[in-house]
Amino acid sequence: MVLQIAYIALSFRLPAFGRGNRSSDKGEKNIMMSLTLSHRVEQRITQRLTQSQGLAIDIAQLQRRRDLTDTIHGEEYKPRAECLKCGHQLTDLEIMKGFNDDPRDYTTCCPKCNDRFEPALVHKTVSGSVQRAFYCPLQTLDRLRDLVQTPLEELMGNKHASVYYSAIAHFGGIKQAFKRLGLTYAFASDLDWKKAIGPFLGKMADSVIAEIVGSSSSAIRRLRQRAGAPAYNRRREAAELAAAE
Repeated sequence: MVLQIAYIALSFRLPAFGRGNRSSDKGEKNIMMSLTLSHRVEQRITQRLTQSQGLAIDIAQLQRRRDLTDTIHGEEYKPRAECLKCGHQLTDLEIMKGFNDDPRDYTTCCPKCNDRFEPALVHKTVSGSVQRAFYCPLQTLDRLRDLVQTPLEELMGNKHASVYYSAIAHFGGIKQAFKRLGLTYAFASDLDWKKAIGPFLGKMADSVIAEIVGSSSSAIRRLRQRAGAPAYNRRREAAELAAAE
């Protein structure tokens, strides 16, 4: 529809013919230029639509990661960031994209005014909510590296709580976070996740679900096939998101 509108708008600018031979050559050049311009506009619009669809999918997938993690733990881990300069409320994806690849820079970037500030993680349980510092995946792993021998109770305590819950938010569990470092954390039990993943099968890649729950892709694939869910496909999700608009 958008492409059609763009093409129609350009059509009204095409030169008129049949008014004498003098303008014939010039008219042919103009129409060729207009058609070329139309093609370029269509390419740009198509590219924007593709980027828009990709962004929508990224947002949906990140939200599903959060939802799956929340479901497994029975708690909620929600990143929050309101720009101190312009007041923009950053989305989860904007917070993630705004982080620098610097283990010592804990700020994210506002996409509206480019101001940098530290985001927070709101941890909600049945007994209430607590707001803590929120670290990016790189910072979380950097701070975890020397804590592999730290008992779980101490790791969850005030001193390390921000890094612990950031690890949950990013990797699904503390054992999964240490696994990213090639380390085995012996103080946490495995998560009871098999019933929780049902609504997410086919809605996320098997490998992504496996990373979050600390299992293997093949195990998740078998569960998905047993449930009769198709393998995740980005094209299918793009079509579903477009149909829902």
